[in-house]
Amino acid sequence: MLLVALVSMLILTLAGVSLVRRALATASTSGSIALRYNLAFAGLAAVEAGAVTLSEAAGVFDPDADAPSNNYYAWRQPGEDARSIPAVLQSRGAFPAGARVLAAGNLAIRHVVERLCTTPGPATRERCTLSPPSVSAVAGTPEPGEPDPAPYYRVSARIDAPGGATGYVQAMLGPGSAARRLSWRVVDEP
Repeated sequence: MLLVALVSMLILTLAGVSLVRRALATASTSGSIALRYNLAFAGLAAVEAGAVTLSEAAGVFDPDADAPSNNYYAWRQPGEDARSIPAVLQSRGAFPAGARVLAAGNLAIRHVVERLCTTPGPATRERCTLSPPSVSAVAGTPEPGEPDPAPYYRVSARIDAPGGATGYVQAMLGPGSAARRLSWRVVDEP
């Protein structure tokens, strides 16, 4: 009888350990999913900060030249990785010392705004991705009163969380003072 009781206790103990392990794995997975959502939502703060940077650009700095202290570059920076993350965001140390870092709770948000041009200077069709206002403007015969083509912008953000977790978010912004949000994505690790 004692032997049967000991074997039963051993089986119950092993079942209990298995249940605890499953519960811990589920909690860990839930925590990872919650962290991913928090990183993505924190990235939205960087997109909005990028839109504010663009709307204030004319009065604060020259949009045809780099302004790293304002988190702005007049052209796509060289050295981006396979995920299109700019070199200044690939590590914490590469981020410009004077650039603004946003905080959201215990998250540090580093972001840059890049004008989609191949070199700094005035935005031209030869060097930049421009938004033609209409089909007739693309054909070279814009309608009277139609605004000039303007460049598109890319906002990239690195969000650092406690424990070494890092997330990336990118958004494309359209031209104009409203800086229309065209698209955005959460960038996964390779």
